[in-house]
Amino acid sequence: MGRSIALREDFDGASLRRRAKASKDAGQNRRLLALAEIYDGGRRTDAARVGDVGLQVVRDWVLRFNAKGPDGLIDGKSTGKPPKLNVSQRRALAEIVENGPIAGIRPVNGVDQTGFTGRIRDNWLSNRIFKSYDENVTLCCEAWNKLINQPLKIMSIGTRKWAYEF
Repeated sequence: MGRSIALREDFDGASLRRRAKASKDAGQNRRLLALAEIYDGGRRTDAARVGDVGLQVVRDWVLRFNAKGPDGLIDGKSTGKPPKLNVSQRRALAEIVENGPIAGIRPVNGVDQTGFTGRIRDNWLSNRIFKSYDENVTLCCEAWNKLINQPLKIMSIGTRKWAYEF
């Protein structure tokens, strides 16, 4: 068997119990009490029982505690789902939305506004008042996703005369 990782020497079981009592974070309380068990001479399996976790989790707690002290035992906020567009893609989309295509002058991907993009605008974005720039971008993305989820509509647009004129 491997050797267990030693705990920091600047704390003891009593000080961890006092911190657990003062803390308002339930997860941190449980972790502090489990580590206090180790400081008081208990085995890691006893600490796992106190924390209601496995030995690997107790090991992870010890590493976090040794690195950051009691604050390392507080759960951090999740970063959440990463955005689908990176910063440069969001800027490019923002520029497209800001400038907007102009029928007959600035077609989008070779399609004038009477076509593909016009259908998005007419069906899902017209008569809307946008509260913010981000809402505008979000609704444009939603309109695009609605359109690409309708393959028959895309096929019908592709069979029109103007689709073959560019």
